[in-house]
Amino acid sequence: MFDLVTPDPASLHLGQLQQEDSPVRALFSEIEGLLLMLYEIAYGEDIKTFIWAILYVAIIYTIGSYINLLTIFYICLVCLLTIPVLYLQYQEVVDNFIGEVSEMKNKTLRLFNSRATKKKKKLY
Repeated sequence: MFDLVTPDPASLHLGQLQQEDSPVRALFSEIEGLLLMLYEIAYGEDIKTFIWAILYVAIIYTIGSYINLLTIFYICLVCLLTIPVLYLQYQEVVDNFIGEVSEMKNKTLRLFNSRATKKKKKLY
């Protein structure tokens, strides 16, 4: 009644199955890179990233002990939906404020560097 046709394995070529620039291959490549990064972090091969990961986990744990996870998701959703709209509405004000803060940061950094180099010269 049902005639199942099985393909001949010799008729399939492996070159036809592999695609060089397929989205699936790019996705697997990205996943492989992330897993490799997580492996390096977990085994302490990249100490700086390992310490940052511990710090982030501690912060998330502390916040999570005070606030419910559903509440955190709700706050993130509200921020994701409102901040871009508010930025577009007040873009000039925000950009001017960020520019002023950046200038103050640069002045403070220059002042600190000049004082640090003076103290360094006094030590030698």
